[in-house]
Amino acid sequence: MNALTLAQQRYTTKAYDPAKKIPAETVERIIEILRLTPSSTNVQPWHFVLAESEQAKTRIAKSMLGTDDYNIPKVMNASHIIVLCSVNDVTPEHLEKVTDCEVAAGRYSQADRKRLSSARRDYVALYRSQGKIPMWVENQTHIALGQLLWAAAMEGVDSTAIGGYQFDVLDAELGLAEKGLHSSVIVTLGYRAEDDPNVSKPKARLPLSQILTVLA
Repeated sequence: MNALTLAQQRYTTKAYDPAKKIPAETVERIIEILRLTPSSTNVQPWHFVLAESEQAKTRIAKSMLGTDDYNIPKVMNASHIIVLCSVNDVTPEHLEKVTDCEVAAGRYSQADRKRLSSARRDYVALYRSQGKIPMWVENQTHIALGQLLWAAAMEGVDSTAIGGYQFDVLDAELGLAEKGLHSSVIVTLGYRAEDDPNVSKPKARLPLSQILTVLA
């Protein structure tokens, strides 16, 4: 299947078959593709929380009680849930961790470490002075969201990106603040139910004439 056909056929799943589970090796591939998401200056300002058990899914569903109850069946019937979290701040410790990773991978030498660390710190300092750190971080995490949805589709797995939940409730349930994190979006993964109301609806996107400008 080529990329265009995949984009034409992929859709947001509204109902999952709870009896169908994603094979472990498929989950591993999706998670690895998620890990490989590109980010600005390779900052990787994220953390991912994976839920598979009924108990774990119930903890996530708590954040939807009373406000977004319609999303609870998606969470409980899906095979796996991934909560994409963002760092609250791009700290020097986080930047050093990224640099450690790059040196360990052989991308840069130990001799280049000081220069590279300084350049990344300067970039972060510029964004901080402009008040752009929160927006910048969220943008990176949403790149990871797109990569995850695409990876799932490539693996024949259905998915739903969910923003309908109480962020403060989920963050407290998962103890994210203590880890310097906050939740950005929930993604359910699994296989569609036969009665999924969204499966037969045609895709509707604005025409290129309304969303594309070609500069002269």
